Amino acid sequence: MNTLSSKHLFFVILGVALVSLETYPSVYVTLGGRDSWIGMLAASFIFFFFALYVMNGIKNTNCYDIKEIHTKAYGKIIGKIMLLLYSIMLLITAVECATVEASALHTNVFIETPVWYILLFFIVPAIYPIKKGEVAIILTTIVTVVMVYITGVIILILGIKYNHYNYLKPILSQGIVPGLMKCSLELLGLFGSLFIILPYLTVIREKQKVNRYVAIALIVVILMSIASITSLLATFGPERTSNIFYPRSVQTQLFYYGGYLEFSELFIILQIVASWFIKYILCLYAFILIYKNYFNNRKFMIYILSLFIFIASFLLSKNNVTLFKLLNYYANISLVGFIILPFITFTLLRIRGKKGGKSSSKNKV
Repeated sequence: MNTLSSKHLFFVILGVALVSLETYPSVYVTLGGRDSWIGMLAASFIFFFFALYVMNGIKNTNCYDIKEIHTKAYGKIIGKIMLLLYSIMLLITAVECATVEASALHTNVFIETPVWYILLFFIVPAIYPIKKGEVAIILTTIVTVVMVYITGVIILILGIKYNHYNYLKPILSQGIVPGLMKCSLELLGLFGSLFIILPYLTVIREKQKVNRYVAIALIVVILMSIASITSLLATFGPERTSNIFYPRSVQTQLFYYGGYLEFSELFIILQIVASWFIKYILCLYAFILIYKNYFNNRKFMIYILSLFIFIASFLLSKNNVTLFKLLNYYANISLVGFIILPFITFTLLRIRGKKGGKSSSKNKV
């Protein structure tokens, strides 16, 4: 039963596409330096048109089922293998969500609280909306995304007082160096989280306006991501930003306005917990949508999956230095899994869709 509208997809995109870019910018600032905001601009420009290319391919072929997309593009056997690779990317991303959330809270706020304890209060509550289905997930997403983005705008406004835009100069002093290009590629990979939405396309009622809401959501995400990285670079400078694990959390500690507002960590706690929680449940439920029949017949599988994510996240979040090396690898894996492979998939889908259209028109004649 189709329970979602294209307007709901707008909030789903806002829930999955931005949080990685905002939470651990030190991964790509290390490569791009003070020009990381230019790398962000370049990556967002490329990704905007790439996302529209993918969505137009889906619309033109009228193929919204992710299983059908892979079957039409590759055939049955290779299609199943490629779908499995995409599903593995969803699981890896779910592990990223739980790991980074636990690590960020443990590092910046609850220093004395064990990581496993934070993970329990993240993974266990997520089971409830996932088991309730699309309606519960979308309602949770809408409410949370609105709060997260309002909080994000407030943080950007409060941070203006502490911005020193001289830290951004000179612009491209060394030209377009390999580091900046690598930075743009990693950012492109992190933007690829948007394609977590693909399994949700099958449960959307009104598919005519999907592309419009995808474009609007992308514009919002791009504006927020560019504003966020520019604010951080202008506050700390490139060297300091690249050496802080979670610079956004540290930035909020600077806020002080006339004795009325100080140490605004409440904002960042809300952003860390809420934004990662939403991305986690959307990612995990996307995996369940692909293998819905399997999960319907085996109700306990969600608990086994959650236990696997708990163990993996616990092991990965023990050491921040190791974790950030792995996040660097994740950005590159995401580039392959969420950008390069979908590009191949939807290019093949377009080609085979055109061939199918020509053959059907010949048969009619």
